[in-house]
Amino acid sequence: KGQPAYITPPISLYNNGPAGLAFNPGTALGEEWQNYFFHTSAPNGQQWAFQVEQDGASFKMVNDMQIGNGVPIVGINFGPDGALYGVDWGGGYPLNEKGAIWKWDVKEKHPLRALTAKLLRSDFSKTATNELIATLNHPDQRVRLKAQFELVKRGARKELWKAARSGPQLLRIHAIWGLCQFDRLTKSPKGDILKLLSDPDPEIRTQIVRSFGEILSSELALHQAPDPRDSPFDFLELEKCLEDDSPRVRFHAAIALGNLGALGSSKALIKMARNIPDESNTYQRHAAIAGLTGCASSKILAALASEQSELIQKIAVVALRRRADPKVRHFLYSPFKNVVAESARAIHDDWSIPNAIPALARSLATTKWIKDEGFIKRAINANFHLGTPEAATRVADYTIRADVPEELRLNALDALRQWSKPGKLDRVVGRYRPLSDRDPAIATNAVYKKLTNLLIDPSQKIQSEAMALARLLKIEIPGEALVAVAKNESSIPALRIEALRALATQKNEKLLACITSAFESKEHSIRIEALKILAKFNPVLALDRVEVVLSSNKAKTLEKQTALALLGGDLASAKGDSILNLLLNSFEEYPPSLKLDLTEAAAVRQINAPAPDFPHTLEGGDADRGRNLFMNHIAAQCIRCHKVKDGKGSDIGPNLKSAGLQGRSHHLEAIVDPQKTITEGYGSISLTLENGQSIAGLFKSEMKGVIEIKDAEGVITRVASENVKERTPVISTMPPMGTILTKREIRDIIEYLSTLKSKK
Repeated sequence: KGQPAYITPPISLYNNGPAGLAFNPGTALGEEWQNYFFHTSAPNGQQWAFQVEQDGASFKMVNDMQIGNGVPIVGINFGPDGALYGVDWGGGYPLNEKGAIWKWDVKEKHPLRALTAKLLRSDFSKTATNELIATLNHPDQRVRLKAQFELVKRGARKELWKAARSGPQLLRIHAIWGLCQFDRLTKSPKGDILKLLSDPDPEIRTQIVRSFGEILSSELALHQAPDPRDSPFDFLELEKCLEDDSPRVRFHAAIALGNLGALGSSKALIKMARNIPDESNTYQRHAAIAGLTGCASSKILAALASEQSELIQKIAVVALRRRADPKVRHFLYSPFKNVVAESARAIHDDWSIPNAIPALARSLATTKWIKDEGFIKRAINANFHLGTPEAATRVADYTIRADVPEELRLNALDALRQWSKPGKLDRVVGRYRPLSDRDPAIATNAVYKKLTNLLIDPSQKIQSEAMALARLLKIEIPGEALVAVAKNESSIPALRIEALRALATQKNEKLLACITSAFESKEHSIRIEALKILAKFNPVLALDRVEVVLSSNKAKTLEKQTALALLGGDLASAKGDSILNLLLNSFEEYPPSLKLDLTEAAAVRQINAPAPDFPHTLEGGDADRGRNLFMNHIAAQCIRCHKVKDGKGSDIGPNLKSAGLQGRSHHLEAIVDPQKTITEGYGSISLTLENGQSIAGLFKSEMKGVIEIKDAEGVITRVASENVKERTPVISTMPPMGTILTKREIRDIIEYLSTLKSKK
């Protein structure tokens, strides 16, 4: 519920890090494992099995179970002998090109495994045609497919046609596949297979429409699907299947018509779409979208904007999106909010639809859905992409609206801030979309007319961002107003900081007085900014202030860290070096929260001192910055493997909700050397014994010459170390973060982890 209509949900949100999937072809393993899928999740070393049952047009997962644990398998498949094989990633970090092949098998083997292996090895080109037809009913799919391909290769179309008309279900299905395989090879479908659509077996009807639809596939899965095409075939029989009693037949018939580009079938598909009960039928919705993408003209799809059904309008929008058709812009004026949002996503996201971007941009000024976050952010960004004076004016007009959420107004201000020098990544979806620099006058002129309203806005956040934007665009705000804000203790820190920055940019004569006043503020963020500005404005006075800060018992840690950083930056000087040397004389007693900053400043100034080291990151971090890094760092991707609370999230790594109950040294070790100490249940090991036996699972412990390993069932195996011929290191799939994160970033993340103290 609430998901975009272009997303067809999966059968199940199953496991993290899927790396391999295989289906039992029929005679593999034992009879109790028939009709099972097998799945491996490499990062957490788990293997799973499950079955599916038909559920309307799709399936639902049943009988799922964990069958393995402890080995990071990255790919699985069944061997001709009927065993399941996998290849592991046994080296851990750093990558060492080591690994192994693993085999899963059962004691009670399927009685036909030996025969299946023999047939897979045999030369079917020497087998009689009538025997091959009979083999299409073999219990193992690999054997059936081998017979099917041989029959097609030798041109046995008549025999396949006869087999398709009657007999066991599996035999008929493979005969149908073979007939359509003929037509794909010749690119000349005969259509005779459609005569069997009156068959009473719904699965036979399903396989006919599905296979026939793939003969002349128009590649609807491409980003930009092709337009419908004329066809020499009469698709009336396929269209009738859109009203079949079986939802699977209806589903595959719609997709088949779309694949075939049946230009005249759009009316039947629209009728089918109108009969979809509601949006919970997501697979039928997907089929209607696929069918209309391939069959309906742009004119027909655009006309559906007048439909009184939200579902029909969504189907039309996604079909137009798949064709990258600019006529999707007609749905920006739909009475349904979700349809408007869907059309905005269609125009804006992925590779976008450039010819519809202007319409999306204009809708920012005309839409009634002024509070819809997904739509408004894309409408703002459409204007940002255009970059014209008219577009900038629309965005500036939105910033002063009092009837919209503050967050969206701030987003509009951010767009104007980046207007002249756009970033490389899209502001909404993060896709690489570089834009050329634009004339700063465009944003300046748009903002200038609205600046007074913004600066007196009831929201101090809006005032702050407006002041920052004015400074960036070199729009001068009266100094008296800036001085009043800078000295006003009732203003939020961000607003006072922007006032100080604006005064510094103007080189206002009252800047020094405002800085002096800021040093008396209760807010350390204001004092820090004042020091940074003073370092550029008057280094001599700033050095005096640095000495005061570093010797103060009341100054916050972040203030002192800033002062030390300035000694290696804007305040680098002989006096600054003297201050650093004085502090280094008592380095061992110096506060741990400042050692990283002190050593980094000394390194910049090439002063003989201890080098910045990981132990210096244990204290002094900022928890808010650490949380942002944990959630959003592009390279580290912490949140992809760890949860920080119960509920949804990744279980590749341990849940860190109680990380703060452990020591900071534990966090540091886990970040920079994750292989050293691995949380129980998250490290895998494999042993090769002197007798050739292999044992793998989750490493539990090694004490007094005995190694303990736990398997998927929780059974503990104890192995004497003296009986081990070869062993892999205990493997964590987490890479060492010391090469990905800076030491300051690590310090912030440790501080954040230290705040997580939920009860286990």
